[in-house]
Amino acid sequence: MKKFLILFLASTSLFAQRINLNIDRIMYGQSVSAVTARSLGLGGAGLAAGDAFMAATHNPALALNSEGTLSLNAGARLYNLEEDRSFPYYDNFEGFVDYGSYYFQNNWYGSFYGQLVYAPDFINAMNLHISTGYIPFMDFNYNYFEEVRSTGFDDGLLAYNIIENEGMLSLIPLNIAVEPFENLNVGFGAGLITGDVSYYEHIESKSLALSNLDTTVQIDSKLDGTPLLLNAGLTYQVDERLTVGASYRLPYSVKTKAVASYDNIVDTTGMARTVDYPARIGAGIDYRFENILAARLMIDYYYEFWSDFKDSWNKDLSFDDTYNIRVGVEHIFFDDIPFRAGFNYGTMREDKSLTQTVLSIGSGYNFKGVQLDFAAGYAQNEYFQQDMYADNLFALEIRERPIFPFQTGTVNVDRVSWTEYFVRLDLSYTF
Repeated sequence: MKKFLILFLASTSLFAQRINLNIDRIMYGQSVSAVTARSLGLGGAGLAAGDAFMAATHNPALALNSEGTLSLNAGARLYNLEEDRSFPYYDNFEGFVDYGSYYFQNNWYGSFYGQLVYAPDFINAMNLHISTGYIPFMDFNYNYFEEVRSTGFDDGLLAYNIIENEGMLSLIPLNIAVEPFENLNVGFGAGLITGDVSYYEHIESKSLALSNLDTTVQIDSKLDGTPLLLNAGLTYQVDERLTVGASYRLPYSVKTKAVASYDNIVDTTGMARTVDYPARIGAGIDYRFENILAARLMIDYYYEFWSDFKDSWNKDLSFDDTYNIRVGVEHIFFDDIPFRAGFNYGTMREDKSLTQTVLSIGSGYNFKGVQLDFAAGYAQNEYFQQDMYADNLFALEIRERPIFPFQTGTVNVDRVSWTEYFVRLDLSYTF
């Protein structure tokens, strides 16, 4: 049974494809780049002199940026994915006409997070700060619900193609930051990764002639042990206006055991899997302008070694190294009202020719010592992908097309448009 399920996953139209954003999101997750509302408003920038709560995932040395003995932060993140899938159609002379949309999905996902930074007042040596929390780290949520209809005049409903992937890996970090020399902050962090992921795929026929296609696949993946995430970082204040920083996150492995079922036949032995995620290095600057309105510019650069990525279930997989540039600008207006704007640009692991840009804005308000921050971000991307479920599976004619250079000359190539929205709201308080 175990061998059969592995072969099924390797041969199904879903898992056999590579360099597809939705498939890789299901298999390997999508990193949660911004850890607070303020960091989202700044495009994820702040490695050199961001707030103390960025210590959890970006630079442990930032924990020293907290004020007081105890600082608390808690909030919620919302993420929306709109997916529009269309296929090319042609005239009777095989001339390209346009793309026709046949699938549109709009899904919201959310999670909560909380953090604290503690500066023990009984330890004066090197200004020790400790931070921890519970933070969304890797998002695996993705939904797909497609209606398959006949090409005749009746446009009859033939089947539903359903994919539901649910789950998230969260991080419980423990970061220690000290100031060994004046203006130099150094931090080290170790984080426990926790969470489960559940995959469900179902073909539900709506025609007696296609009843043999009815299939259900369920895969529940649970962590085998507790993965450990290690990172280190430092910041150095060059002068009163310029601060620089750097960080390094070590590679880490996520081991899971999956219990799978195919049409209610359950494999109880479990399928072992190891996914090796790559190392990441980062560098950043923070510049404070000298004017009446307190303004600052943050620029970060990250490089991830995705070419080192490995999956024991897919040993032929190949990703490209990626780079990511984040720029954030913050103005503090009168009454301590901030305005933030961010720009996040980088290449994608699936193909170095693919890029993604995120634009964000944010603000905040301080009410009797409680800091309220909110931010929103937007991204849009477009790529080409083979049909998730080939039409000939439902006795429909395969959509043929002429060969276009930008679509690699294969049949059933869809144009997929992703529009993403990010929203964060959180509260902070310092004792």
